[in-house]
Amino acid sequence: MNKAYVHGYDHRENIRLLDQASTLVELLHSDTSFPAGSRVLEAGCGVGAQTITLASKSPNTLITSVDISEVSIAEAKRKVATAGVTNVQFKQADIFYLGILLSLLVSGCASLPNERIGVFNNHHIEYSLVRNSAVSAIVVFENGLDGRMYWWDKIIPEISKDATSFSYNRPGYGSSDPVSTPRDGIHIVDELRLFLRSNGLNPPYVLVGHSLGGLYMQLFSRRYPEEVAGVVLVDSTHPNQFKDKGAIDNWPAWFRMAFRWYLSSTAREEMNLINATGDTILSLPPFTGKPVIVLSALHPMKERSVLADDANAKRKDVANLFPSSKQVWIDSGHGIPKEKPESVIEAIREVLNSEGPVMDKEQRKE
Repeated sequence: MNKAYVHGYDHRENIRLLDQASTLVELLHSDTSFPAGSRVLEAGCGVGAQTITLASKSPNTLITSVDISEVSIAEAKRKVATAGVTNVQFKQADIFYLGILLSLLVSGCASLPNERIGVFNNHHIEYSLVRNSAVSAIVVFENGLDGRMYWWDKIIPEISKDATSFSYNRPGYGSSDPVSTPRDGIHIVDELRLFLRSNGLNPPYVLVGHSLGGLYMQLFSRRYPEEVAGVVLVDSTHPNQFKDKGAIDNWPAWFRMAFRWYLSSTAREEMNLINATGDTILSLPPFTGKPVIVLSALHPMKERSVLADDANAKRKDVANLFPSSKQVWIDSGHGIPKEKPESVIEAIREVLNSEGPVMDKEQRKE
């Protein structure tokens, strides 16, 4: 052979694997079925030949399919989307790191109402849309770095009682196709804005963002303030989070290596442009005159180091970026949507019921 062999990557080999999978499906999977609500880890999914069979036979099971090849993952995503399968999420990873893979399985075990895959600009986008025709309010959720929309699984069912809710996986995450456009905040916000309108969701919106998703929602609110009814930031990234003492070059070498290894290629692209996104935010006028609640994690405030002190100072400062915002300290770690979902629900409902800026003060929620 004149080139390295990658299982399923060669076009002819790809066809052979699909033919093999379809030929053997009744022999190997005639009685394969997983109970509703199960979580299944498919290690080494390749180009998705078997994935479609597993997912189709157990439509109420969430399957996490993993492969070391980014090219194979992209092809598997394409095949799954073409087949109309919606209960699969993909992750590029090495199966030798089984502990991390199992953590992915646990973190991805949730499901959201009305999950679907749509097409936007010739790319598949995975999203959840729960329409509430009784009210006009629309709540839009944005995930953190390398996060999936399932982070909101305890929140969306409740908020859907009060408003139409929309959550999604940004391009390159979950079953959403990667795109060639830069992964900076301007492109991400503008893509989200157009995708909302393509689904008949017209402004104004209540924006809810966790971590890096909070940074994107800060940009949305400043870039299109007339389209925003209110904002809830959930332990949001600061526009200057990774500058000065917080710069990645100041992190311990082992942590930089582990962090970069764990991130998907899309997340690395977002990280590479995070400072540019922050600069864009700070170049625009502040978002004012409408309710903003900043939920901040209390547990990290106990940590002491040069990096932790810098991160916590910026955690406090996020509220200062929004005049008349209210900062609420939550007895939680960074993962507030999972650890304290009730605090997010309460904040969103407060914004939905507000007719103007919320009170400018700090609160602590135990």
